[in-house]
Amino acid sequence: MFRLAAALRTARRAFAAALAAPAARPLPVQPTTAEILAAIAEHDEARTAANEAERRKAAARKVIDTLSDGVYGPWQLTHVASGRTALDTAAVKAFYALHGATAPERPYAPSLKISRREPATV
Repeated sequence: MFRLAAALRTARRAFAAALAAPAARPLPVQPTTAEILAAIAEHDEARTAANEAERRKAAARKVIDTLSDGVYGPWQLTHVASGRTALDTAAVKAFYALHGATAPERPYAPSLKISRREPATV
């Protein structure tokens, strides 16, 4: 009985010490210039591909939106109501205006902008 109690006390102390000790985090490693350039090029290529895909989807959607539900070859087309809701900002602003205040706003997160530039000539 006493050995079990002593073992539990030891385990509790070890656990508390582990919680109190700051976790050792490795220092962030700065990527090399080649890795940075490769990441930016990859991002730009993926952005271009995503833009092209969005254009193709929009063109296809124009045709699909004219169709009614049904079977079209191997495809089953069904229009399903979304379960998502959006905040009625006009109603919120009207509520705040009714009470003599302005609705709180916050700025959007900064956008990432990557553009190719010509190398500087000396």
